[in-house]
Amino acid sequence: MPRIRIALIVAATAALLPAVAIAAYHTGPYRGRTAQRLAISFAAGPHAVTGLTYAVHYTCSTGRSYTGTPLRDSTAYAIRAGRFGGRTRSASGATVSEVHGRLSSRSASGTVRRTVRIDTVNQRPDPAGDETCDSGRVHFTAVLHPAARRTS
Repeated sequence: MPRIRIALIVAATAALLPAVAIAAYHTGPYRGRTAQRLAISFAAGPHAVTGLTYAVHYTCSTGRSYTGTPLRDSTAYAIRAGRFGGRTRSASGATVSEVHGRLSSRSASGTVRRTVRIDTVNQRPDPAGDETCDSGRVHFTAVLHPAARRTS
């Protein structure tokens, strides 16, 4: 009999572990800064990070550099054990964005990277462009925005 009770306790504990992992961070809007001192924001839900918006400073293969405009990522990045991330490509195929992050209590941290290929003749993004601009891996930190806190 004691072995059956122990087995039931172990099974019940194992069933609760995913719920503990989900509750390890608070849901709601997060805002912060990248290492390039540019804004980053997103919303953390119970299962996914959405509305990721950020800008990066690019260094290009031609030697020029510039800061891009903030772009809103329409991808929903699944959250697993407090981590999220993935890689997306723009509709034109010229821009590739990559994000990796970790949520912990009321804060988040991670990296973002964006690369874009540009046609230098027309100065437009083009997947076959002759210039490559890359932000490199840029670290970020963000905190739960205090005006709209919700607990999950």
